[in-house]
Amino acid sequence: MTNLGELSPNEKIEDTGAMTVREFLSWASISNTTFYSEVNAKRIEIRKCGRRTLVPRKSALAWLNNLPSEAV
Repeated sequence: MTNLGELSPNEKIEDTGAMTVREFLSWASISNTTFYSEVNAKRIEIRKCGRRTLVPRKSALAWLNNLPSEAV
């Protein structure tokens, strides 16, 4: 299994546990600004553990599945 930070959105991840913001940004290929815009719009759920901000994997998958699809 690869490091979670190296997964692409098309690879399967378990829906338990959480990833750091840095891991999520790498996985989702989005910017910090986009991430916090999505958080403020309540489309990405975050949790705090001490000083760390975490994204539950279930929330990450829900966010990805709710993105609009592009017709090609």
